[in-house]
Order: sequence, then structure tokens, then C-alpha cells
Amino acid sequence: MLKEQATNSYQSILDLVAQCLNRDPDWQTFHRDAVQNVQTDHSIASATIALASAELRAWQYALNGQYARASDEIAQLINEGNDLSDIDVGWYLQVRAGYLCHADRADAMEKQLKAHELNPNLLKPPGGVNYRKIQARQTEQAHAVLEWVNSFNEPNALVAAATMVLDGLTFGVPNNVFEQAFNDLAIIIGFQSQRPEKEIGRGPDVLWRMTNGHYIVIEAKDQVNVDRAEIYKKEAEQLGHHLTWFTQTYPGEQCTPIFIHPS
Repeated sequence: MLKEQATNSYQSILDLVAQCLNRDPDWQTFHRDAVQNVQTDHSIASATIALASAELRAWQYALNGQYARASDEIAQLINEGNDLSDIDVGWYLQVRAGYLCHADRADAMEKQLKAHELNPNLLKPPGGVNYRKIQARQTEQAHAVLEWVNSFNEPNALVAAATMVLDGLTFGVPNNVFEQAFNDLAIIIGFQSQRPEKEIGRGPDVLWRMTNGHYIVIEAKDQVNVDRAEIYKKEAEQLGHHLTWFTQTYPGEQCTPIFIHPS
């Protein structure tokens, strides 16, 4: 509002902060009126409380040594959580596997494997994981972009998410942050993406599948000295290994190799 109304929005923001900190009477009146008119969506709060209550019950069962019952409590939470994303379901499966490990280790490993499939950022089971190829999605790129936009309840959240991705695409940030930013960038522009090297321990840092069926194999060297002008032979070989992995994993498919390097 200040940006639209004030000639010097920077100074106006400072003045507004001063009003708040100094308890200006006009500011207090404005704040009170704004708070009184807020409409609270109690359904969101109740859903969150239900999840927390189920987690608490499971934890209490586990403290009493009733690990199977704790696992059943989390299973019921998953079955009744209609609005849970795959990432959330994966997290709760991992929690369930943690309880099951005390009662049925084999079943716990199966649950952990499924959890990792739904959310690759979770723990890998001791037996390792099998690679799951990117499944072709029959969605136009514009529609995929719109799906991402509509996943946010309000514009500021969308801007914050996009800004976080852009901040991660900076030389010198931790590898995991940089590669995750490239993974998320694909989603923003309507493509599909994976991080095979992180998920299964082999393959490229990031793999994109564009809506026309073409793939992009990405090797990222974001923590290299930005003043270095050379690409070392070992670094180039890594991209070659990724291409070999791709041709073996996706026979007959076409890809373009991308090497990200300060030089």
C-alpha cells in the first residue's frame, strides 16, 4: 500500500515501524480494527490439531513399549489424512517404520522403502532403493505451471517460494541447496524433475523431463572457485558417466547434457 501511495516508500516504511514500536495511538486503533475483522478458517486449525493428537497418541504407546499399536495409530492417521501430500505421507511412513522397527523389522524396512519413494529426502533403508524412472505426464507445460501457481493459497507465498529457488541458484551455496533449487526450478516452469544421485547414489545431480519428452541431464559444480577458468578432466568425466547411466536407464530416449560450472 505504501509503495502505491507514498512518494518515498522507504521512509514511509521506517515511519510505520516507528509508529508500531512507539505504540502510536492511531496505529493501535488501526491494528485493533484489523485484528477484529480477521476471518479465521477453523477447519485448517482442527485438521492440524487432529494430526498432532494422533502423533501424540502414537508416541505415548511407544513410550509404553506398545510399538505395534503406535504404528497402527500412524497408519490410521495416514488413511484419514485426505489432504496429505505424498511428501507428508512419506514422512509419516518413516515415523511408522521407526516404531515398527522394534516389533517387525522386515515390515519396517518395507515401510521405509515406500517412504523414500514418496519423499526422496528421507532416509534410505539399509537394503538400498531401486530407481523409479520419471513417468510421462500427459499435461501441457502451461497447465503444469498453473498447477504450481494454484498450489499456493495467496500471492506472497508464491513469491517467497520462487525467491527461495532463485536464492539457491547461486555459486557457493551448499551442493544440496543448489541442486534442489534446480530441481524445483523445473517444477516452476512446468517440467518434471528428479535428483538421481541423491536418491539412489548414482546418476546425474538433476534430471529434467520436458513436456515434449526430451530429457536434460545436469551435472552441477556450484562450489568450484568462481575465479577458476578451467574445467578439470575428472569433472567432465562425471558428466560422461551420467550420460552412460541415462542411455542404460532410458534406452531409446533423447537427452541434452548440461554442465554447470563458473567458467
